[in-house]
Amino acid sequence: MPKVPDAENDILMCILEIVRLSLANLGIGLLPFTFVPLTIAGALRCFGWVKERIQGCRWVNMGIWIALAVTNGVKIAEEVKEGTGQRKGTKYPESDEITDVSVMIGVYAALMVLEIWIP
Repeated sequence: MPKVPDAENDILMCILEIVRLSLANLGIGLLPFTFVPLTIAGALRCFGWVKERIQGCRWVNMGIWIALAVTNGVKIAEEVKEGTGQRKGTKYPESDEITDVSVMIGVYAALMVLEIWIP
């Protein structure tokens, strides 16, 4: 089975965002639930017996990547709308969070493209 690259990077970026928000006492909200679709997508991609039982798992994975990218895009849009100067003195400024979330969106886009090209 070919391994989809960059999935580990996205998990690490999610962990980084959770840790930095926690250290800045800003709250993590529903971010831990991001690991659920990542786990589902990994299982659909890596385990052959799952692929055999679920028809169209490639389309499910593409839907997961699109949904996560759109969700994070909305998150960035909301943060930009609020302004980036509100948390200047904290351990996790908004500019850093926007950069981290943008990297995650790029990883989701790369995973979606790889989902199309790698059978």
